[in-house]
Amino acid sequence: MPVAIFARSIKILQITDIHLDLNYSTKGDRQAMCHLNEQVSEQLGQFGDY
Repeated sequence: MPVAIFARSIKILQITDIHLDLNYSTKGDRQAMCHLNEQVSEQLGQFGDY
């Protein structure tokens, strides 16, 4: 006779590397790591740019 096996499963949500930058600006310069730059060479993303 077969034996019933009941497996218990769990759900895991892992969130890593969250960094809050209160001075972040889309007008910054990524190369100079500057929050504001008068001569923007490229538009940065709203939620960060990598």
